[in-house]
Amino acid sequence: MLEGTKDTEYRIEGRTRGTNVLIHVDIRDPDPTVAELRIAERVFSAIRFR
Repeated sequence: MLEGTKDTEYRIEGRTRGTNVLIHVDIRDPDPTVAELRIAERVFSAIRFR
């Protein structure tokens, strides 16, 4: 959840090449569809820090 809202938020933190990286995917719907959640999960599962 985003602070102060009812939105769904996925967040991932990592470090690559000496740089801290913070990535957010916000779903601006308090009741996201299964399809929206699957898309967000696919995006995050594809991220790789090297």
